[in-house]
Amino acid sequence: MRMDKGRVWHWLAIFSLLSLWSLNTMAKEEAVNIEVSRLNDYLLFFYAGRGDAVNNSGEDWVSGAAMKLGIGVYALHQGKKAIVYDTMTSVAQAQWIKNYLRKELGIEHFTVVQSHWHLDHVAGNEAFTDDNIIGQQLTRDIMVEKKAAIESGEEWGEPAINPLVPPNVVFNKRMDIYLGDLKLELMNFNVHTKDANLIYIPKDKILLCGDTLEDTITYMVDIVMVKFFCRKSKPHLEKISFSDVESCSQ
Repeated sequence: MRMDKGRVWHWLAIFSLLSLWSLNTMAKEEAVNIEVSRLNDYLLFFYAGRGDAVNNSGEDWVSGAAMKLGIGVYALHQGKKAIVYDTMTSVAQAQWIKNYLRKELGIEHFTVVQSHWHLDHVAGNEAFTDDNIIGQQLTRDIMVEKKAAIESGEEWGEPAINPLVPPNVVFNKRMDIYLGDLKLELMNFNVHTKDANLIYIPKDKILLCGDTLEDTITYMVDIVMVKFFCRKSKPHLEKISFSDVESCSQ
């Protein structure tokens, strides 16, 4: 049985493309280098960057900025459920975290809580398109407004985030959610960005801060809003006795 030369070249081309796709996927997976630390019986910390990343030659917002500074994601878990606080700088990193939680802890149900709209915190949202992503209404509004610019690489430059997946569950200022019997208090403070969303865990007096607390200095992106923040945030600050906060993490 003889095969037409055209058909042979057709199948060879398909095989070559599949091989290149497979190698590219493997390279992306191998490039993910994340350190995992257990903080207590229900809280994990995933960290990437710094170390060798400080020598990155790239000037884009990922390799030239976020990875040099270092990025982190918290995951809270109980039973087969987990809440992930942000999704790092790429879908590959977010998927790595999701796979780790599945494999190591048997997690089947995921929820993402967004700390704010910045690209180095939402880039991996696509890995959670089948899950709820919770954020401030303001976070969703900003992401929807900037969606076209982010997906085209105009906002912050390359690499573009396409598709950009905004929160599908939103709230204003304050919201309580539960992971089993663990209560999480979500609250908005205009520090770093006006949509900043913190997580307070009253059971163990832990405050997860996102970029409202940075090493070694907190960057006030919306500096024009500082006076407004100081005036409007006082009632919210008074609701939290910081003597009750025993652990505060960025």
